[in-house]
Amino acid sequence: MKLGKITVGPVQTNCYIAVNEETSECVIIDPGAEGDRIEEFINAKSLKPVVILLTHAHFDHIMAVDYLRRTYGIKALISNTDEELLADPYRNGFSGDSGLGLEYYYARHDKTAGSGAVIADGTFKDQDVLSYAGIDFKVIATPGHTKGSVCFYVEKDKILFAGDTLFLESAGRTDLPTGSEKAIIESIREVLFKLPEDVVVLSGHGPRTNIGYEKKNNIYAGW
Repeated sequence: MKLGKITVGPVQTNCYIAVNEETSECVIIDPGAEGDRIEEFINAKSLKPVVILLTHAHFDHIMAVDYLRRTYGIKALISNTDEELLADPYRNGFSGDSGLGLEYYYARHDKTAGSGAVIADGTFKDQDVLSYAGIDFKVIATPGHTKGSVCFYVEKDKILFAGDTLFLESAGRTDLPTGSEKAIIESIREVLFKLPEDVVVLSGHGPRTNIGYEKKNNIYAGW
């Protein structure tokens, strides 16, 4: 597996492209905004997208979904626990009381952005193995950032796509709908910290890290 990363949108979300070098097929993970930039990256490398996988339903991870699935004729999948949140812009952080006031930004600056309401083409659940582009993504439920937040673990390559559950020395916010500080601490300490220490963590925002480092340095490691 070869990896690409495009950091997009007003809150600097990491969109990852997981590539099978033998076939040039790829999986798009969390296309948060700027679908045209993601498309440019994919086309410049002659890649063939086969699916979009979402770690959770927040607006900053989904705004380019509609554009990319129209462009490539592919499906977008999310946890069955986050499916309703994905379709509700008033609860996924895009609009209304839970929003961050970014509707105006998208209207002015991102011609590829969707409405903030995305209908999933399918769902998955904890411990499912999603096999796309010759890569096996194991679904690990990590509730807390949202109730349906997941990580995707590629065991063969010791890569964890962590979404907004685990960051370098930190973790995702829990003050938006369905978030829970207690749950995210349990997800980090009781689930992710059980993985091998050399697993590389690719977070939804910021730089990469690894499990061993976070077990020693994360703000929640000693709770």
